[in-house]
Amino acid sequence: MKTIVNISLGASKDDYEFTPRFMGMDFRVIRLGTDGSIDVAAELLQEWDGRADVIGLGSIQFPFTIGNKTHTDAQTQKLYQLGGKLKTPFTTGDSLRSVGHEWTIRHLQYTFGNNYFNNSRVVFFSGLMNSCTAAAIAEYTDNLKFCDPIFDHGIPKFLNSINDLKLYASELHSALKWVPGRKFSDMTMPLRAYNEFIVQRAIQQAHILVVPYYNFHRYLMHCGLKELVGKTVITAAAYDDRVKFLKDRGVDVIIDSTPKILENVVGVSVLEAMIMVALNKTPQTLTRDDLLEIISERHMDPRVIYPGGEKKRVNRFAFVVHPLTRDYLKKIRPVGWFSKLRPTAKLDTVEKIMAYSPPFV
Repeated sequence: MKTIVNISLGASKDDYEFTPRFMGMDFRVIRLGTDGSIDVAAELLQEWDGRADVIGLGSIQFPFTIGNKTHTDAQTQKLYQLGGKLKTPFTTGDSLRSVGHEWTIRHLQYTFGNNYFNNSRVVFFSGLMNSCTAAAIAEYTDNLKFCDPIFDHGIPKFLNSINDLKLYASELHSALKWVPGRKFSDMTMPLRAYNEFIVQRAIQQAHILVVPYYNFHRYLMHCGLKELVGKTVITAAAYDDRVKFLKDRGVDVIIDSTPKILENVVGVSVLEAMIMVALNKTPQTLTRDDLLEIISERHMDPRVIYPGGEKKRVNRFAFVVHPLTRDYLKKIRPVGWFSKLRPTAKLDTVEKIMAYSPPFV
């Protein structure tokens, strides 16, 4: 029996130990929460070194990999460095997480008729943390909003495209750390209230919300029934308490990019550790193709949860109105002014222009 130890920065009250069977092998999986303590996590890493077959590290802030730089949280970097010195193979599940996020979007788009994400209005609470998801969704819709400047630095500004996010990640995010914008906004009631207002308004107008696993509750702390009712939420490792939290606020659909293939809901670090053992691979030799092959063969599909118990079909539609006569076009004020200055015959040109113009209300 192979032993997988998951040392988590999450709450110790969620600890578990069970013995699943996966890919023809028996495992003993242990979770040890540290309640956010980096020092306790470091001690546990050293304690289990040599005793476990693979050690996983969970509930961490993953490195940002979008743009031309990689950003790693200072405290997380300390654990990465310590993990690299262990004799026991060590993983955070970042490889499976990246592959799984992209697989989730493409799989659901195909499964639900190749139009699930088409033209959806999507709000990302952190584009940096969910850059793989963002890149995949951007292939189906341009209606994206990233809240990174607001949550990271207190700047009341959304990013509206993948290119904006790349620029922010590469050039602005690090520089803005030296500007006390976040502290200023937290201490200034009008600015803090305005930031909360524009985020809540964006949430209300969105079809889909992408919420990181890390700091899940902090991102949603100001969201109630008014903001979340009828929404689709994409997240990772949706434990029962998080499902209940979203259900109580009227969420229609929860998409969990971490498949539930075991008795318990476990994080990507545990799943990746088990795959490494089953394939006799190390973190250095485990490839993206290996993970995709396992995901496909084992049907490790994302979980789609309907908190209300019923499937909800997403319908988005538009009315296309064609005027019965050219004179109807004159009701549009600019066209009405133009028709008074030009002969009626020129309305041929106006009609053609209106036929090829984009939709408007």
